[in-house]
Amino acid sequence: MPQAIDNIDNSETSTERAARRGLRAVTVLGAVVTAVVVWFVAAVLVGVDLQVIQGGVTQSIGVVTVIVATVVAALFGWAVLAVLERFTRRPKTIWTVIAVLVTVLSLGGPFSGATSMSAATALALMHIAAGTVTIVGFRRSSNQ
Repeated sequence: MPQAIDNIDNSETSTERAARRGLRAVTVLGAVVTAVVVWFVAAVLVGVDLQVIQGGVTQSIGVVTVIVATVVAALFGWAVLAVLERFTRRPKTIWTVIAVLVTVLSLGGPFSGATSMSAATALALMHIAAGTVTIVGFRRSSNQ
């Protein structure tokens, strides 16, 4: 099993670890709430028909889809950051570069699959909003 890098301070207390986990959990929740707010404004208040075409099938993007996708993406980001903190010297920097790239690349989905420009714009805003909350929150939670 790989060993953690020697110069990483492993003297973190259980209270500090719990606080970091708590901040990350709040970040996941914040990303979900932010994405749902964007979805609500677009779909309910403005009336944008949030549909995408995937594999030749048109699918509506509902609130449950937004919640599940955001939770999965944020938890994956959390896992990547945790691994980087354990095995690299500059986890916050490496993770931020990866997270920004993933957020930017994720914009390809809305713009290639949405059935209208208004749907693409709303979906892209959801990606940007959830990505921004996740990036800022996880960066703040990292002590390295």
